Amino acid sequence: MRAEVDVGGFRAYARNADLDELRATEPNRLVRLLPAFQYVIAVNRALIPAEHRARVGRTAGWISPVVLSGGRIAGVWTAEHGRVRVEPFEDIPARALAAEIDGIGLAS
Repeated sequence: MRAEVDVGGFRAYARNADLDELRATEPNRLVRLLPAFQYVIAVNRALIPAEHRARVGRTAGWISPVVLSGGRIAGVWTAEHGRVRVEPFEDIPARALAAEIDGIGLAS
């Protein structure tokens, strides 16, 4: 069975079996670079600030790689010639972002 939940003012659904764990989850400031499509295509609109949705879901159905910060989509990123370029939508902790970029073997 499922339950209706509120995610930042957006109606969503969760499995009843997961509700206690979800309620107990503490916010975090983890930063992750997620690739296009595979991980982002099913992302709930509640995680993308409305004014930036067009930068994530672009023309012809292209889904941009995103920066996840504290559980929210906080920007988009590209990699060219082994270097990462981030276009933030909001503040992203610089040290955590640098560590994530270094962790995947790219340069900022």
